[in-house]
Amino acid sequence: MTFQELMNCLKTFNFNLTQVERIALMKKMDENGDNQISKDEFYNALISAGGASGKNIPSKPSFGGASGATQDAGEEARVDAALLKIKAGAAKFKNLSDYCMHLIRKLDTNKDGYVSY
Repeated sequence: MTFQELMNCLKTFNFNLTQVERIALMKKMDENGDNQISKDEFYNALISAGGASGKNIPSKPSFGGASGATQDAGEEARVDAALLKIKAGAAKFKNLSDYCMHLIRKLDTNKDGYVSY
């Protein structure tokens, strides 16, 4: 799914992020830095939600035009809260992997299997 599809997903959970927080979320989920989020990266982000991931957000994101954006503790908390809200929907599924696949299929309108900026 695209970056906008990810943002629409968050809106379905009634969760709005600032542009800086959106970029931080995208960077946190994009483990390999290719500006796309695969189903595995999506799953890994949800697995790590609620715990320390040890990942740092660069001071100048490689996309989105928000140069100089930094992630402070408040932004980190909002990004983690967004992931936890998404993760909460997994309770209705057999496991988190099935839930992730459901979300990807439902929200990936261009059917490329990735969340891309």
